[in-house]
Amino acid sequence: MRNIIGLRSSIFFRWMALMEFLVLRNLASKAGSPGVVVVPLTSQLREENILRIRVAPSKEFRLQKPSDALLDQIHTVDRSLFLEELGPLDVRDFAKIENGVRFLLGY
Repeated sequence: MRNIIGLRSSIFFRWMALMEFLVLRNLASKAGSPGVVVVPLTSQLREENILRIRVAPSKEFRLQKPSDALLDQIHTVDRSLFLEELGPLDVRDFAKIENGVRFLLGY
């Protein structure tokens, strides 16, 4: 695993639906921040592009079904909301996510 872990969380949406996220490695925790930067996942699959990356379940990464990582919707969530770690993301998928985040941030 590299710098991303998938987690299920009952996040801040009003309907409190269970959602799955990719958690970008959080260095802010060393500074005492309760927030983690996350990439939301959706099972509503569409054409993949630089900001919408397909990730699939695996033995190690226990998603319920194939999902798209929505890199244009990165945000911060309180770590206390997370319920379950889903495991490490495949190295090839991580490389796509990393490339998309760099594109999004202009690096």
